[in-house]
Amino acid sequence: MPNEEIKASIIKNLKNYYYPLRIDWTVSIAKPDIDGFQPIIGVECKAYTENAMLKRVLVDCSLFKSIYPNMSYVLFQLESQLGGDFSELKPVTFGSPSTHTIFSYFNIDLNVITLLKGERKVDKPIHKQEFFKPLTKENLEHAIAVLTKILKKYV
Repeated sequence: MPNEEIKASIIKNLKNYYYPLRIDWTVSIAKPDIDGFQPIIGVECKAYTENAMLKRVLVDCSLFKSIYPNMSYVLFQLESQLGGDFSELKPVTFGSPSTHTIFSYFNIDLNVITLLKGERKVDKPIHKQEFFKPLTKENLEHAIAVLTKILKKYV
């Protein structure tokens, strides 16, 4: 049973109890029939992602999904620290067992797009010139193809 004093305080100050939904980018389409815009894609952008960060992204997407159940979700990352083949930039990515285990706890179809090949190395930061990784035309075309496929659902 919750502490009654805490419960009473929360009820008295209920207007202060909320969690602001935040995602890096929200893609919306005009919907004149509803006098406004309909959010269709939530995009989270990271320099790199590891599984602790992924859990936070999935929680935020879950909160959005509770309000916008038909939204799609994308994680853009420069590098990956998720394990598996997320950093290999293949046409089909299988991911890693630990990441798929985390995914299994959430009802979110998260499209993971990695732009730079090679696993993130914490001792080799990509903002230093000696550790720069090439951003190839093929990687950008793959990202565009993923987004195009998502957008086609809303046409």
